[in-house]
Amino acid sequence: MTPATNPIPAHPEPPRFRSTSLKELGKDRTLNQTPLLTSQTKEASNRFSQDDLVKYWIEYAESLTIEKVHLKNTLISCKPALKENFSFEVAVFNPSQKEEISDSRALIIGYLSNKLNNNRLVMDIRLVEKDEVERVYTLTEKYDYLSKKNPVIEKLMGMFHLTMD
Repeated sequence: MTPATNPIPAHPEPPRFRSTSLKELGKDRTLNQTPLLTSQTKEASNRFSQDDLVKYWIEYAESLTIEKVHLKNTLISCKPALKENFSFEVAVFNPSQKEEISDSRALIIGYLSNKLNNNRLVMDIRLVEKDEVERVYTLTEKYDYLSKKNPVIEKLMGMFHLTMD
């Protein structure tokens, strides 16, 4: 009987991980190393629309986990507005929202750059002044706001003899 030339081991060996020993510290170890961020090394500046920007903005917001619920809600309620030269502005309502987006700026820009194939994105965050936001709460305020937006509402109120109660 002759032993088999390529015996199959009963228990396969676990994968081996290469580590650095003290003997190898001074040696040059260049093994098939590729840059980790290949997308960052290439200059991409594809054009995109406002709709594309908002689509991927919302997609990023929806991908966030429960631990980042405040950021998720902020991104959904404060959509970006495309400006010139691949920059966009996000108008937020309070300093907490501004800080939340600022803290995640690199992740947001990275995600959008990847999806839009554009590495030249610039995000500006602006705190909205109280005068800029017109919030309506009462029934009278809602009616006034809607009648300014659409004057036909007043005609309909008169035509059907409707009153504000």
